[in-house]
Amino acid sequence: MLYGLKWCASRGFYMAYGDTDSMYLTKCINKEWKPPRRIAKQVKDIHKLVKIYGFNIYHCYREANKPADKLAALSHGVNGIHTFNSFSELPRQVRGMVNMDRWSFQTFRVRHPKAAHIVYDPP
Repeated sequence: MLYGLKWCASRGFYMAYGDTDSMYLTKCINKEWKPPRRIAKQVKDIHKLVKIYGFNIYHCYREANKPADKLAALSHGVNGIHTFNSFSELPRQVRGMVNMDRWSFQTFRVRHPKAAHIVYDPP
């Protein structure tokens, strides 16, 4: 979140909206909860940016923001920071998800049940 807000600030964006799937982070940023010490400095820096630039931070369920969730999953296989400056630079599968969002198509998260280790022996 901090990196994204700094990126917006460095380009002169004001009144930007930020979504995170972390309700905990959202509550810390909106000063509803106290952040743990390990992220207190970053949250304090976010507070400054929010105040100066008028950013708004909201909680968004993971299912409602598939492109961001997919980019986060892909980031685990990349070293360093990579910034996408245009739609065409996005990975192919993410571009499809962005188009689905743009066209207001519903997306669903499918969870596969874990295999039960119960043996049923009918009479």
